[in-house]
Amino acid sequence: MNIINKITRNLGRLAALAVLGVAFCASQCQAVNIEMWVLAKGKTWAMIIPGSNTGGYVIYNAQHGCYITDRAQRGETVKANLTASTAPEKGPAALKRCWLSSTGGTRELSLYWNDGWLPDQIKSFTMPTSVFWDNNYINVKTVSGAFSLRIPCGGRP
Repeated sequence: MNIINKITRNLGRLAALAVLGVAFCASQCQAVNIEMWVLAKGKTWAMIIPGSNTGGYVIYNAQHGCYITDRAQRGETVKANLTASTAPEKGPAALKRCWLSSTGGTRELSLYWNDGWLPDQIKSFTMPTSVFWDNNYINVKTVSGAFSLRIPCGGRP
């Protein structure tokens, strides 16, 4: 019985270490947070939350304390806030480059401060109106690597 208790205790410790290791990896994998906003129908700034299933509607969400939507529409104005989530991104020259990409090509995006420090904000840009640009990604290169976030594109009711 004593041997079984020791084995069970050691397996429990190993499992706990494995869970902590996975959690640490998950928190380190995305070193920059990208928060997207859209000027929906030219009237209201709404946070784009992919998978929020609003069906293109802009609704107030008390949990976020702002208006949200699940997509941007062609021709609408979009901007993004960039914040660091790890120590290396909080230092000088952490932010290297920011661009929009799609099967339609790539386009450099301008930053407000452009001093290499996070946080920073991508200056607003217009969602391309070509169907070749429907699968858009905001890409950010930092000292830790390159990170991307898809901008869901679709119509509004």
